Amino acid sequence: MSDLNVVSRAFPSASGVRDVGFTWTKGYPTAAGGKPGARVSTLVGSTPVTFSWGPKSGTYVRTINGLALRAADGRPIARANVLIQYCQIKVDHSDVDVLGNPSMYTETIGKGKIVLFRNGRRIDGTWSRASQGATTQYKDAHGKPLPLAPGGTFVLLVRPGVGA
Repeated sequence: MSDLNVVSRAFPSASGVRDVGFTWTKGYPTAAGGKPGARVSTLVGSTPVTFSWGPKSGTYVRTINGLALRAADGRPIARANVLIQYCQIKVDHSDVDVLGNPSMYTETIGKGKIVLFRNGRRIDGTWSRASQGATTQYKDAHGKPLPLAPGGTFVLLVRPGVGA
């Protein structure tokens, strides 16, 4: 991965920080060849979530239910990447809220499809994670590590079959 100009995978001086599988790089050769990805629309649960690429800012701005989310200072909430990870999601009857509604359990051990949006492009790939405590591996369609652009990432865990 040295040919990708990786920024950093770990923070040795930060206590308690654990590698979850993300790698970061400013340049990524196959991102230029990816499909156009200036707009991302998906569902998280039953909530519509949309991200729009801003070429000037180099970030994706998030909207939920059609409303742009803003920070306390009024700036839009935006990040350089949107990573959609398709996972099995099941009802967990052992965990209910105060009204008796069961929570949902998202399975992140196993493997599945991912879609990364960075630099206004869409890159399809896969994820895999062998066990609890293991690092998740993110790979492009060619089986190479899939690095994120520096500048933060929205990560969405969604059901298979939900659009991106």
